[in-house]
Amino acid sequence: AEYNKKYKLQYNYGLSVDEYNNLLVEQENRCAICFTSVEQLPRGLVVDHNHTTGKARGLLCHACNVALGMLKESEDNLMGALSYLRKHS
Repeated sequence: AEYNKKYKLQYNYGLSVDEYNNLLVEQENRCAICFTSVEQLPRGLVVDHNHTTGKARGLLCHACNVALGMLKESEDNLMGALSYLRKHS
């Protein structure tokens, strides 16, 4: 299992296990967006990355990672969603 994690991190994201663990420490074991603790997440945290450059950005919970994808990783779409929520709150 540890070998698979190491291989997947390196192959998919160019991250070593140490780099992944450093991100965990920097983010205080929380999702970088919603700040939910990794202990509260059944799926843990996933590596978020830029789909154009392939560069890792941080660690997110499944829901926040999917949300970014559904918004097409677009600031304009994110701001539109924020404006919508503010208007209808």
